[in-house]
Amino acid sequence: MTPGTQWSLAAGDLEFTVLAQFAESMAAGLAKADGKAPFLWTAHPAAWRLEPWAPGLLEETTLEGRIFGPSGELRWRRLEVRRGACIRVVYLGQVVLPGDAPLKDQSARLGELERQPARRAVLWGKLLPGAPDGPVWIEQKIPHRLRYGFVEPEAERIALLREAWEAPDGTVQFWRFVDLVPWRPQEKEA
Repeated sequence: MTPGTQWSLAAGDLEFTVLAQFAESMAAGLAKADGKAPFLWTAHPAAWRLEPWAPGLLEETTLEGRIFGPSGELRWRRLEVRRGACIRVVYLGQVVLPGDAPLKDQSARLGELERQPARRAVLWGKLLPGAPDGPVWIEQKIPHRLRYGFVEPEAERIALLREAWEAPDGTVQFWRFVDLVPWRPQEKEA
C-alpha cells in the first residue's frame, strides 16, 4: 500500500479474522505514509482504549474501533443482523488499498462532498508525570486514570484532530479521526 493523492472510500461487512488481517495491513500502510504509527481507538463492553497501534492489539471483544492517522482511517462497528453478527467496516483515506482488499470501492460517494479543515477536541485529563506504569492522564472530575499512549512533556493536555466531510447542504456525511496533538490552554480553535 502506498500513499495516493486522491481520497478513497471503501466499505464492507467482514468477519473478525478478516478484519484483523486487513487492519494489520492498513496500519502498516498508514504508518508508512505518515512516518509514525497510527493510533488505535477501541470500545469494548466495559471499557475503551486509545493508544498507538501495535500488532496484536485488536481483540475479538471489540464492539467498535478506529485505526487512524493523517493519511486515513479504518473504522468498524459490530452489528447484529438477521444472518448473525457481522462487522461493518469503512475506510476513508489516501493510502491506496491493495487489489485484494476485502472492501468494496465507494469512492464515487465522495464526489460532491467537501472535506472540512481538521478541528481539535480537547481530551480529558492532565499528564501525571513520572507514573511508574507509564504515561497516565488524570481527570479529577471523573476519578479515572486515562491512557492515551501519547506523551509530549510540554503539553498540558491532548487534543484529537477530527475532520468532517459535508454534503452541499452542510450535513456531515463522514467524520474521521486524524491525529492526536499536544494542546496548551492558551491555544484557540483555528
